[in-house]
Amino acid sequence: MSPGHHRRWRPALFPKIIVYCDGACLHNGRNGASAGWGVYFEDPDLSHLNESCRLSGEIQTNQRAELMAMIRAAELSPRDGRRIIIRTDSMYSINTVTEWLPKWERNGWRNARGQPVSNQDLIKRLDYELYQHTPEPILEYVEAHSGLAGNEEADRLAREGARLTYYGYYS
Repeated sequence: MSPGHHRRWRPALFPKIIVYCDGACLHNGRNGASAGWGVYFEDPDLSHLNESCRLSGEIQTNQRAELMAMIRAAELSPRDGRRIIIRTDSMYSINTVTEWLPKWERNGWRNARGQPVSNQDLIKRLDYELYQHTPEPILEYVEAHSGLAGNEEADRLAREGARLTYYGYYS
């Protein structure tokens, strides 16, 4: 990894906001798929910001739901000077921001095969949202289904969102 990519990874500082995000997709990759995301704030004082929502649009995939969860985690997090730590079990989302995005920008949003990058709309929005915060958010990988309470709650919210029949916010 080149030194420039480390700019997105910094040690945790206090005070901090810890937010978990997850995406889910019922029937992923098939017709009739239904995706949703969940955002869960560890601090009980921020529980009013927890969110479960159905992904809008025609393309319903787990990857899009994971990206949207991270976008909403950044959008919902208070901008009050506290460090934001976004925890996800999606290496796709983390790698998108920390590894692949800088390469795609240099390559005109083409992947290694020369094809247009999938999910560009959400990736560009995520990059923008992450860097509206000062100090910059920290992205942390957590193991899926490992019993970590915050991640399990985000997973539950994401599955609820995928089952919603409307495209609105629910918490």
